[in-house]
Amino acid sequence: GDEMTNVLLMSSSLNEGKNTKKWQEKFERLKRYKEEHGHTNVPRSVDNTLSKWCNTQRKRCKELLKGDAKTPMTGTQFRALESIGF
Repeated sequence: GDEMTNVLLMSSSLNEGKNTKKWQEKFERLKRYKEEHGHTNVPRSVDNTLSKWCNTQRKRCKELLKGDAKTPMTGTQFRALESIGF
């Protein structure tokens, strides 16, 4: 549940720096969206910024799964998204 997600996010490494906070804010928005709508497919008409962010995250998840070392996604972020059924 939520506690597990928070533990995963707290344990992220320091070198993730400034982007972590921004990522966290978007993740919280996505979590709220899912609670309201029951899914994570955010249409652009509802929230353009969040929709674009989701598309980027999907791309980065694929990169991570392929073992692409250049992806900015961390294992922590991947597990957080996975935990909400992204």
